[in-house]
Amino acid sequence: MKLRKTGIIGLFWLFMLALMLPTGHLPLSLVNRILVTDLTLLLIILVINHTIIHAPLKFKSPFTFWHQLWVSAVPVIYVLLILMGVSTVGPLPNHQVIQAIAPAICIAAYEEIFFRGIVLGGLLRIWGARHLLTITFVSSLLFSLSHLLNLTHQSLLLTGFQATSALAIGLLFAAVYLRTDSLWWPIAGHFLNDFLILAASGSLSSPGPIHYGIQVAVSGSELVIALITTAWLLRPEERFDIQQKFHLA
Repeated sequence: MKLRKTGIIGLFWLFMLALMLPTGHLPLSLVNRILVTDLTLLLIILVINHTIIHAPLKFKSPFTFWHQLWVSAVPVIYVLLILMGVSTVGPLPNHQVIQAIAPAICIAAYEEIFFRGIVLGGLLRIWGARHLLTITFVSSLLFSLSHLLNLTHQSLLLTGFQATSALAIGLLFAAVYLRTDSLWWPIAGHFLNDFLILAASGSLSSPGPIHYGIQVAVSGSELVIALITTAWLLRPEERFDIQQKFHLA
């Protein structure tokens, strides 16, 4: 029964990937393509979750704001570092900043509700708290592998770097969700991450030449920090509270 339910979530993930493939060829601007695609996908996953998966989507945390901020410290620092990097680009065009807001919101809402809310939440309900770290990694890995769709328009190396960063971010956001009991924190972090990239470059892909040695070091460091932080946030003494909040076996 557990394997069957896990297979359903796996098929759900593949189904969503299949839906995303043709959207890259829509005759729309990048902003409009993201809006149409992600809003449509968000509606689809909410309907499927309501009718088939039944993963609980948690938004209202029982903890104080400051406790949630403390738990989210590493992702917050990560976003601040990105902001510092963007600031070196110089003043950003107002129209580019404004245009980045709506697509960043749509991306963050769809991807966090799907990967952290439904995939992570659904697998936890199937396998229980004993497999918490494994499920956290698997859900984050699926999030990372989804970025391989970018191979349709960019190089393997650049896509690999993005997938590695996505795995690191996925681990951090998953741990924060489990500890805060609220999807608002991963959604906010994801929004700021994508908003800063879109506002700075007008694209979620790197706009210029890449120094591969530096990129390997950065991506590797991201992943190591994410693994250590996730292990600390989900350490054994915290798992009982997570088990109770998410009603896990």
